[in-house]
Amino acid sequence: MKIKVTFDPDGAYGYPLNEKIEAQTLIEDYIECLNPKEDADTISFLRRIDTEKAVDFVAEKWGLDYEYV
Repeated sequence: MKIKVTFDPDGAYGYPLNEKIEAQTLIEDYIECLNPKEDADTISFLRRIDTEKAVDFVAEKWGLDYEYV
């Protein structure tokens, strides 16, 4: 499943606007920013839920707008 980031408020996350990326890439990038010990519950949550919900979660945390393509 691919998404297209349509808004990145400050460009800090490095996703080119309107280019397709794998949804799982966004999720894994977010997980890599977390502390494995302190954020173990969040990491487990993101790996357990379906991709659409995980993308929604990450997009909300990072302030991204996106659409599925």
